[in-house]
Amino acid sequence: MPIRTAPDAPRAAPARGSQTDHSGRTRIVWNVLFGWGAYGVYIVAGFVLPRFIDDRLGQQALGVWDFAWSMVSYFALAQAGIGSSVNRYFAGQRATGDIEGMRTTASTLTAMLCVVALLVVGLAFGAAAALPWLAHGRVEPQLIGDARWVVVLLGMNLAVQQLTEAYNAVLTGSHRWDLYTGINSACYTFTVIAMCVALALGGGLVSLGVVTLLGTTVTQTIRAVASYRVCPELRIRPAYVRLSTARSLVSFGGKVFLPRIAELLMEQTISFLVWMTLGAGALAVFSRPRGLLRHSASLVGRLAFVLEPVSGSLQASGNAAELRTILIRMSSAGALVALPITILLLILGDSILTCWMGDGYAVGPVLTALALGSLFSVAQLPVHSVLIGMNAHGRVGIAKFLASLTAVGLAWLLMCVLNFGLLGAALAVALPMIAVGGLYVPLRACALLGIPVGEYVRGAWIRPLLFQLPFAICLLTARMLITQWNVVTLIAAITPAGVALLITYWFGALPLSLREKLLLRAGRRQAGESSVHTG
Repeated sequence: MPIRTAPDAPRAAPARGSQTDHSGRTRIVWNVLFGWGAYGVYIVAGFVLPRFIDDRLGQQALGVWDFAWSMVSYFALAQAGIGSSVNRYFAGQRATGDIEGMRTTASTLTAMLCVVALLVVGLAFGAAAALPWLAHGRVEPQLIGDARWVVVLLGMNLAVQQLTEAYNAVLTGSHRWDLYTGINSACYTFTVIAMCVALALGGGLVSLGVVTLLGTTVTQTIRAVASYRVCPELRIRPAYVRLSTARSLVSFGGKVFLPRIAELLMEQTISFLVWMTLGAGALAVFSRPRGLLRHSASLVGRLAFVLEPVSGSLQASGNAAELRTILIRMSSAGALVALPITILLLILGDSILTCWMGDGYAVGPVLTALALGSLFSVAQLPVHSVLIGMNAHGRVGIAKFLASLTAVGLAWLLMCVLNFGLLGAALAVALPMIAVGGLYVPLRACALLGIPVGEYVRGAWIRPLLFQLPFAICLLTARMLITQWNVVTLIAAITPAGVALLITYWFGALPLSLREKLLLRAGRRQAGESSVHTG
């Protein structure tokens, strides 16, 4: 643990008998539900924005936008995982009332990330200089200049995020995911609206980059203000920077860093291979089903991220039994979220892509491979988050890194040697995800926490799979009956399946106590509205 010394900030022990729960257990459900509700903005934007770019600027411009994001994503490696480490340390320090530790951790992180932000900006300018060579023959010449500016602007956007990472950790480490996601969603809504207005007024890719940078700056400024309100004792000053704390953050972050490298190698490097092998248009096509699956990962991720500070707090309190219970319950919740999206895409995926983007975006077996590969890895995200909170994620990081190297090798073999095209890229992504995310990660967690594998499988997978039967039957029936697909028939097919899923989840998946709480809140709200009308 980092050494914490500051002459003007004595450690404050939590008051005896205090009813405040800083472990975050009592806020798990609220934080997850609020995060899911707020994420609706991203789902809508994920459908609207790519179609708008495609309609206004063309498929190649959309591919350039995707490629610029892929390139800038590599620059996040400069952080070396230290930002995510603060989430865990800050939560444990707040749970034990260690004010000095909180200040030291946040200040040290900010000092380290100032250097990282400068490095990111330098990398962005370097990548922009190299872009004409990377884009030669793969994109229309008139788009190359815009692409260079987009890379620079998105790099600056990432630098702003790095500089203010400590405020993200304060909100999440204080278990205020409602504020974190609420601010993000509200600001992102205005950002997307501004991007659409810019495109409607004749703007291009550079305009999108400028709006993205401004939106991130406003978002992080608001988040900083909220952090000081949630945690008034927070101080970020040079006097609190400690070398010993920096070493601890780097040590912990390094184990988080490996999975991040793995994710970038598997996701972005394969996108780079698609760009280099098949061109910008093919990358735009390949990115759309991955974008749909990314919504599944993000929904489960919002559930999983809540668990990092919670599991860190529980481990600091020595509550191993609660950790085992949370692991199984949250893994089941992850499967309940990931399974419907996967089933929907397996049965109606091509129809969705065609109605959304047009005939040129239907990819058939490519979507099937990506969906199956994503399912098991995404559903196990809560398991990985618990391991991170326990500081027991080192071997998982190594396994994911090796899997990513395998994925890149497979992609090169299947695309460049065997000419499998986009299907080869999809298989290269899917197979390592199943092997590591779907098998190794849960087995490792079960071994560390002493959970029998059979008990884990029954609790995390069997029941969620049974709950999907009515949903899948409705979708398969619609698939057989409907011959002409458009937006109206797609809604007609999904609506009864969605109703069947909601009914099944309400009576089968939701605990009775949670149903009673939701009904009680709904009753109180209705009573309040009635009193307003009668008054």
